[in-house]
Amino acid sequence: MVGFAFHAVDALPVSVIVPIYNSEEYLEECLLSIVHQSVRDIEVICVDDHSDDASVEIVERCIGLDQRITLIQHEVNRGPGAARNSGLLAARGHYLLSVDSDDLIAPNMVERLLSKASDSDADVVACGLNLISSDGLTIKRLRIKSAPLNVCDVFAILKSIFFSFNNKLWRRSIFSDNEILFPDLRYAEDFATTARALAKATIIDVVDEPLYVHRWARPRSLSSSPSAGHVFDHMAAFFLVRDFLFREGLWEANRKGFLRALSDSVDYHAERLIGADVSIDKKTEYLRILLTMKCGFLVYGEAICSTDPAKLFESFSYSGSCSLLDQGAVEKDSGNSVGEEYDPKGNFGAWMREE
Repeated sequence: MVGFAFHAVDALPVSVIVPIYNSEEYLEECLLSIVHQSVRDIEVICVDDHSDDASVEIVERCIGLDQRITLIQHEVNRGPGAARNSGLLAARGHYLLSVDSDDLIAPNMVERLLSKASDSDADVVACGLNLISSDGLTIKRLRIKSAPLNVCDVFAILKSIFFSFNNKLWRRSIFSDNEILFPDLRYAEDFATTARALAKATIIDVVDEPLYVHRWARPRSLSSSPSAGHVFDHMAAFFLVRDFLFREGLWEANRKGFLRALSDSVDYHAERLIGADVSIDKKTEYLRILLTMKCGFLVYGEAICSTDPAKLFESFSYSGSCSLLDQGAVEKDSGNSVGEEYDPKGNFGAWMREE
């Protein structure tokens, strides 16, 4: 990965990154929850992704009241991953925290997570989630029941502490030392980054209290309605994580968990789609795509992922495609496919549905 450089670390303990896009309704409340933290020695990096509402004016007004806030502005809309990357590269703190611009954090969140990180020398400290409605009413509180210290199974960790990037305090060097940035995706960029960063963490600790307050799918948010973009970006995120685990020599330890998580992700999006307010024709179209992706990856995914790029291009001819699928069928017959290991009636997907 080339073409980027992280800012030098200074004495600041924590950098808080706030990616922003058209968040005028909740942005000031979000920023106030950050600047009123019991730990004062923080920086707040706001990254506006070319909003067309009053978000920038709100940030500028807050900067006038608190010099710990800075603003980075994108000249074009580049997506949530790019906004977080701008914050990551500019951050000067030893630890990182990301807060979505329509969310809130408890007044002692930074203090509690930073204290836990100091006590256990953790690379990552996660906390529970408080899910609220658009008008601030609590929907559900999700606590973390166990502390998976030194766990090498990335998906066991995700099951325990949720796949959200935001409910975690991250040691900055995980990203700078391993050149981990958010991918160029509109959806699932947090999962793709969280999974890779957790794979490089040595010690992970938890604070079980729900200190991060997540506003559940506001109407204009990117995650508020299912679409073809959701489907394709989630699959791209899984391919990215799979390739990373393979390169880092972590694939075999995480293979079963990865395949179960992928299957559950497709099921989760199918459930959302079935309940969505879209036409039956559109639901049918998306469900066919989802089922094709799920079955195709579970049966042929490893053959496709391990295929040389040149052969991958050739596979789009009829004969090449048949050859590639035959390879997957051989792997399936030899017992190397997930079909021998994956229980479709399992409940591994609960952690996906809780975010």
